[in-house]
Amino acid sequence: MMASKVIKLLSGSEMPVLGFGTFLSEPGKVEVAVLEALRTGYRHIDCARVYNNEKEVGAALKEAFESGVVKREDVFITSKVAPGMMGSSAEVGLSLRQTLDDLSVEYLDLLLIHQPISVQGDFPACQPRRSGFGMQDIWRSLEALHAVGLVRNLGVSNFQAQMLNDVLEYSVVKPAVNQIERHPHLQQNKFVEWARQQGVYTTAYAPLGAPQVVAMRGVEIEPLLSSEVIVRIAKKHSKTPAQVLIRWNYAQDVFVIPKSVTPSRIKENFDIFDFELDCEDMKAIAELDCNGRVFDQEWTGVPVFH
Repeated sequence: MMASKVIKLLSGSEMPVLGFGTFLSEPGKVEVAVLEALRTGYRHIDCARVYNNEKEVGAALKEAFESGVVKREDVFITSKVAPGMMGSSAEVGLSLRQTLDDLSVEYLDLLLIHQPISVQGDFPACQPRRSGFGMQDIWRSLEALHAVGLVRNLGVSNFQAQMLNDVLEYSVVKPAVNQIERHPHLQQNKFVEWARQQGVYTTAYAPLGAPQVVAMRGVEIEPLLSSEVIVRIAKKHSKTPAQVLIRWNYAQDVFVIPKSVTPSRIKENFDIFDFELDCEDMKAIAELDCNGRVFDQEWTGVPVFH
């Protein structure tokens, strides 16, 4: 069985570059999908409290561990603190403990702050929460959970450079990862490289350009899966457009977490180890960059990326 390359984080933990995402994975399907992913060879599973499917993910993990598909220590599990549970240290701890219970594990390999905004109210009509408990307080809460062994690495998600720089300034346990939207329409190369120089690696969510969300919202942007450039490169290597898009992040040592609940696509997304994108390919893909953000995260009540 082929295996993803790994990157050693500051803590010494080894994180597989190719992972399996669970965002928008429908209830009733995600358990089977995660189990299929583990059987296929994925050893990095990305979860979040607010995805509302961690119990099903946990059922898949439990079955995989008990049936001998994989050992717990060989799977890198990421989750994220719920943005609505960041108003106190107790809330942050409760969010993690609920995740651990639902996933049926004793620790996480990586815990992220899901959003740089603490919110109140119900999605999608949330508002910033003025609790007097700011981002530095939240980070100290994560460090306390790290100190007692419930989490092995800490990180952030949807942080811009200024906020990430601030965390680097006051943190004792340094952030290992920043998870951001990244694909050829939104490459953020300067940010990715700057973060890497600080010891912070990037995880790319929506690596295929979030076709479901683009279609649902009517975003005026060319779907990457049907991009003439991507299709041409895929034909050149006898691969699919999805495989080219995943390989693009993988080749740059950016963690990449495609998601699917379809067994054939789960396998297809993993089958990226037998080809490489050459300089001509990378140059053509670089020219697709258009600051084409799909997720503006303004459901938080804050214009996050402005």
